[in-house]
Amino acid sequence: MSALAQAAKSLLLKDFVSAFFLSMRQFFAPKETINYPHEKGPT
Repeated sequence: MSALAQAAKSLLLKDFVSAFFLSMRQFFAPKETINYPHEKGPT
């Protein structure tokens, strides 16, 4: 990787921004266990 490309990558914080958007997408995704108390079978 050239020095210019590495400098641009570090200045734009590409890895940080992509990880941030990935975590925000997972945070606002529909929850799988939202109906947990209603889905329990008889004990």
